Amino acid sequence: RSFTIEATVEDIAGNAVSGRTSVVVHGGLVYAGIRATSTVGEAGKEMTFAAIAVDWDGVAVPGQTLAIDIVERRWYSVQEENEQGDTIWRTSVEDIPAASFPDLIADADGRAQATFIPEKGGVYRATVTARDSQGNPAIASTYAWVAGDEYVSWRRVNDHSFDLITDANSYLPGDTAEILIASPFQGEASALVTVERGHIKRHEVLRLTGNSTIYRLPITGDMAPNVFVTVVVIKGVDDTNPAPDFKVSMTQFTVDREEQDLHVEVTPDQDTLGPGDTVNFTVRVTDYQGQPVDAEVSLALADLAALSLADRTDPPILDYFYSTRWLSVNTALLLTRIVDAFNQELESQIKGGGGGGDGFGVLTIRQNFPDTAYWQGQLQTGPDGEATVSITLPDNLTTWRMDARAITKETLVGETTADIVTTRPLLVDPTTPRFFIRGDSAQLGAVVHNNTDAALDAAVTLDAEGVTLNSSATQNVTIPAHQQSYVTWNVVVNDVARVDLVFTARAGDLADATRPTLGTLDGQGIPVYKYEVAETVGTSGQLLESGVAVESLALPIFPDFTVTEGQVTVEVAPSLAAAMTDGLTYLEHYPYECTEQVVSRFLPNVLTNRALQAANISDPNLQANLDAQVSIGLQRLYARQLSDGGWPWWDGSNSNTLVSAYVVLALIEAQTSGYTVTPAVLNRGVSYLKNHMVSVDILSGRFKYNRQAFLVYVLARADEFRGEIDQLYERRETLDLYARAYLAQAIALRDAGDPRLETLRSDFISAAILSATGANWQEEERDYWNWNSDTRTTAIVLDTMAKLDPTNPLTANAVRWLMAHRVDGRWSSTQETAWTLMALTDWMVASGELQADFRYEVALNGKLLGSGAATAATLRETLKLQVDVSQLFQDELNRLAIARDEGAGNLYYTAHMKLSLPVEQVLPLDQGIIVSREYFDPADRETPVTQMAQGETFLVRLTIVAPNDLHYVLIEDPLPAGVEAIDTSLKTSQQVDQPELYDATAFDWRTLQSSGWGWWYFDHVELRDEKVVLSASYLPRGTYEYVYLVRAATPGEYRVIPPTAQEFYFPEVSGRGAGSLFVVTPR
Repeated sequence: RSFTIEATVEDIAGNAVSGRTSVVVHGGLVYAGIRATSTVGEAGKEMTFAAIAVDWDGVAVPGQTLAIDIVERRWYSVQEENEQGDTIWRTSVEDIPAASFPDLIADADGRAQATFIPEKGGVYRATVTARDSQGNPAIASTYAWVAGDEYVSWRRVNDHSFDLITDANSYLPGDTAEILIASPFQGEASALVTVERGHIKRHEVLRLTGNSTIYRLPITGDMAPNVFVTVVVIKGVDDTNPAPDFKVSMTQFTVDREEQDLHVEVTPDQDTLGPGDTVNFTVRVTDYQGQPVDAEVSLALADLAALSLADRTDPPILDYFYSTRWLSVNTALLLTRIVDAFNQELESQIKGGGGGGDGFGVLTIRQNFPDTAYWQGQLQTGPDGEATVSITLPDNLTTWRMDARAITKETLVGETTADIVTTRPLLVDPTTPRFFIRGDSAQLGAVVHNNTDAALDAAVTLDAEGVTLNSSATQNVTIPAHQQSYVTWNVVVNDVARVDLVFTARAGDLADATRPTLGTLDGQGIPVYKYEVAETVGTSGQLLESGVAVESLALPIFPDFTVTEGQVTVEVAPSLAAAMTDGLTYLEHYPYECTEQVVSRFLPNVLTNRALQAANISDPNLQANLDAQVSIGLQRLYARQLSDGGWPWWDGSNSNTLVSAYVVLALIEAQTSGYTVTPAVLNRGVSYLKNHMVSVDILSGRFKYNRQAFLVYVLARADEFRGEIDQLYERRETLDLYARAYLAQAIALRDAGDPRLETLRSDFISAAILSATGANWQEEERDYWNWNSDTRTTAIVLDTMAKLDPTNPLTANAVRWLMAHRVDGRWSSTQETAWTLMALTDWMVASGELQADFRYEVALNGKLLGSGAATAATLRETLKLQVDVSQLFQDELNRLAIARDEGAGNLYYTAHMKLSLPVEQVLPLDQGIIVSREYFDPADRETPVTQMAQGETFLVRLTIVAPNDLHYVLIEDPLPAGVEAIDTSLKTSQQVDQPELYDATAFDWRTLQSSGWGWWYFDHVELRDEKVVLSASYLPRGTYEYVYLVRAATPGEYRVIPPTAQEFYFPEVSGRGAGSLFVVTPR
């Protein structure tokens, strides 16, 4: 048995880190081991078995009594007829004593050996027994195979295999392997011996005169890391064999990789430095003989604190290049169709893409805290095998680990690490939350370390912006030698976007100043969030000719408080290209990383940039930003492609055909726009889609027909035209309008003159719904499984009409409708926004809507807010105006007027109002989902709590009620600023003796089946600084609980933003819990 021992250590500030190890409960005080000096021997010749006795630590136990018993395992095989009338072999075994050595005494190295001479060929088992001082036995055994001149009765089996035995499991180049061919045939036979790996390295035909032949194979360096030996024995007809027969066997063994292993040394010129100092590393690379080699070396200097969070995920470089390899060779005979495969080739897809002053002068503030201080991928050593690098260290006070990995042209590889430490005699280490909510009260702290040999009287100061300081800014402490002290400040967070903090400690000539290492904004600033009400008031529209548009804005009325904080934002765009900017920005900064959103982040930008280039409109900023986005997006897509060629919705889940088709479309569009796309990735994606096409005849459910239409369209974009195009057209009435639009584009790609396109075009025209705001298309019901909404349908049909019939008046009206239904400059979801932007781009190209020449102005309640001119030079510029809600009429309508004069072009505008509400006063809201949150002491799961002491762990319970089935669900649970979610997957988190998250006794099985906890539905969980995020592709109607652990870290009173739930692609189906206050008390 083994036990895990875990220790959690807290510093004086309450910061905790955990570590653990395992110990084994042993069955005795001694262990025994035994091996044959050679597992293959010959009858009449000595065989030696070596035994050893060791203690728990593997240290030899001299003088230990060892007993070795050797038996011959004799097999008796007879042929019998089974119940089906087939003749089969039945085998029994008998152990016959061969030799015994009961009183061997271990030497000074804990070793003893026994030698005996086997009289005949066969299988021998040697067993060693050792008893400790308390009589506890330790037993081990091993086998040896012996060849003999006479026939040996090996164990017979009912297939075409037999035993092939090597005298060792591993060899060095230059050794000779002895391989026993334990043939079951009597008399003479022929044998084909092949040495294989990837191809046949060597072959030889032998004439076997007995059934226990020893084959000797010289070992060469090119056999590393492993090699396979296959022996096919063919026996003709004779007195012992009435019909031709064959047997096949295979064995593999490893060959030492010493010749492929480079010796890499990395030596720093200093072991201990300060922040900002320069360290020089010397790299030296030699081969297995100690000779210097020309090598390419990658170097990475990383913070050991970050590396300690998790185990290394990549294998050692020698294992990566020289791990055990697969056979990749098949063996076949004319005597049978094919010999059973002895191993299966695994196809592995590998993807390619001086310090601050110490006096009272100018004190450098530490604020640059990267996890990786240096990376160099192609450092080349010279003929002497050496190279040097100089690195200026950042501001982290930590242990830095240099990781060096080397490779030569001949694929010799090696690696090593070396550590250095950055510190200061006097240093200050802040303790702050990772974020704040406006109005939070917090107790900030700093641990001041005295690393000198004498006590220090230190003055510790907090310079703060964005908070009200309720303590003395400077505090004086006496710190004993090699000890630390903790000082605190009480602050209240102001109505700001960020908090900037500088902690300074001075003691005589020693000083240190730093910003928080946990800050995530530029300059290590800490973000400040506020709750902006989800009921955003907004309007959109356009002026296609001279005139005035008047919009009415009214402040919402809340029963418990009056709105006094918030802003009205008005954006005016002089062209469609400019009006699309907010939508592109929304996608670019969307805060989640599911595969669909990775694609949506760059795909519309690719098309927009392509359209602007076609119109000779240059936007260098867009181009530079797009290049970076596409590069990052492609690398993420490459990394997420699964072995079957498809992509999942989230990492860790299975391939999804809808997601995979969307990715393939993005890869094709990127390639069309001139970006380099790895062909193998695209080809595997296309193959995945082709492999997952099913016959239209067996489709059931409307959403499956719709998805098939999308797959057909994407494959057509890849020049793969399928028969399903015609099958779907015959069943087009089963398709939603957007799916018919995909089908129409697929048909047009194959044959732009296909008469069926006119039928589909007529379908779109007749289904259009005209209104004062333009034209749109609506489906009979939503297609939840394929992310589709009426806005998305309108965009996809517009995109199709822009390609098939761009001059039809419906297209311009559909553009009007889409632009009028923006919220905050974009549409309701990533899918609506992405497809709308792509459709508008295609329509913009087809219509030539890239001209502008007019003036415009914006007024609120008769007061001019701003004005501008639309020209060719300002075509991509948007006028953005903001008004504080305190300037609005509280009890009457506010009039927003947008006016333009005559001239070419269209004016697009959007206005939205966002209101900031006191977090603790926000009430729950049910719009199709009910969500609530409670905190509990693990010892009492019935009584919710609103405060915990610093350092304590408690439970957060989210309850989600879904009155109807939900699709692609997102749940966000904001954290109190002084609390951190516990990620038990990290090595530094406490993992032993944590509270159970779920009480299995609280539910019976029927309850679990109908409405139980339901946590298993959540296929993606993110623990962020400021919130916990859950996602599920499907939630059946019912009640769900999700429970997780948090730790109270920083004392204070914190506002907690309400938890929310919504469908990703139908965000109007949503719910909100209540806001609250949570208190972390000092310990």
